[in-house]
Amino acid sequence: MGRAWVLTAVYVAFGTNLFAVVGLLSGLAAALGVGVPQAGQVQTAFVLAGALAGPPLAIATRRLDRKHVMLASLVLLGCASLACGAVESLGALLATRILAGLAGSLVLPLGAAMVQGLAAPERRGRATATMMLGMPLSLLVTGPVATALGASWGWPTAFVFAGALALGAAVLAGMALPPAPGAAGKPTPLDRAALGRLAPLWAATLLSFVGAFCLSSYLNPLALTLAGVTLGQVGLFQMALGAGSLTGIVIGGRSADRGAGLGALAAGLLTIAACAAAIVAAFTAPLPLPAAGSVLGAAMFASAAGLFSLMPVVQTRLAAAAGPSAPLALALNGSSSYLGQAGGAALGGAAIAGIGLPGAPAAGLAAAAIGAALLLALSRRWTATQPAPAIADHR
Repeated sequence: MGRAWVLTAVYVAFGTNLFAVVGLLSGLAAALGVGVPQAGQVQTAFVLAGALAGPPLAIATRRLDRKHVMLASLVLLGCASLACGAVESLGALLATRILAGLAGSLVLPLGAAMVQGLAAPERRGRATATMMLGMPLSLLVTGPVATALGASWGWPTAFVFAGALALGAAVLAGMALPPAPGAAGKPTPLDRAALGRLAPLWAATLLSFVGAFCLSSYLNPLALTLAGVTLGQVGLFQMALGAGSLTGIVIGGRSADRGAGLGALAAGLLTIAACAAAIVAAFTAPLPLPAAGSVLGAAMFASAAGLFSLMPVVQTRLAAAAGPSAPLALALNGSSSYLGQAGGAALGGAAIAGIGLPGAPAAGLAAAAIGAALLLALSRRWTATQPAPAIADHR
């Protein structure tokens, strides 16, 4: 699984670009002269562009070497993020974030498809988890670094740092990863039966990200209000997200190799719902700042663990169940995650505009609870129709 660690670095770079704005939302809003909900749409622009672009680009580039497509995506992502650091208005920032989202739309699904060829079938869950460690590491290490740079030198430096990481990851992947030839022949469609098998997995991804991103997209104002920290200290809560994500990835990799199904995914969603409920309670209970900050930190840790425990299970199940259509299925799963992130940011922003800051975790609670109920309702019938994750070798 040595080369899977190269994909870990790719995921670190992507995650840093994805989360570059999260720790600086209040400062970004103040610098641009807009409200926090409006500034939150900078995140929405990135993920929505990636959601819409991922599947058609996966189909359009299916014959090309996947490594080469990934390298091009990373280079374009890096350049777009550098451009984000050079703009001075919300409109221009939204435009450059859209470009960054388009550029990076294939990074995650290509990594998920390529890692299947870097490990034996029975270890693909753990290989996928190894690759996905890059996301929590971006929250735990590089995200807080970006926040600290932005707090000290201005928000554009966070984007410059993220762009430089993407370019560095492109160099590393170009040197270390083997060729990954694209598919031959005509595109393999997903038939009605395949859509029925895979839809619950995409739904789990979508709703878990909606629930979690109602919280994490507004981490900055939540931390400033509940915990009473300074802007530079928000990175501590990003580190809690990263540590929770790391824990969830480890759990999810082992669960995937044991053949976990919808029940395990529902447990992750219930964890997110419980964390959102705890944050709502922290607003309504007369807690002192240190206690409310502790609740927020613990909730961010556990919600990230719940979210990321789902991902290795979903991706290994998709790769097994979709057969030759695995790259398209994984790209659609990437779109589900992007739509979930965009939906979480938009839903949280609308809830804040409507009822105030506690609206964001309340919205996350509703989304995660609905997702858990849906998966539990489908679990028994779905499990009986699924192949084991390691049946097919799609290398």
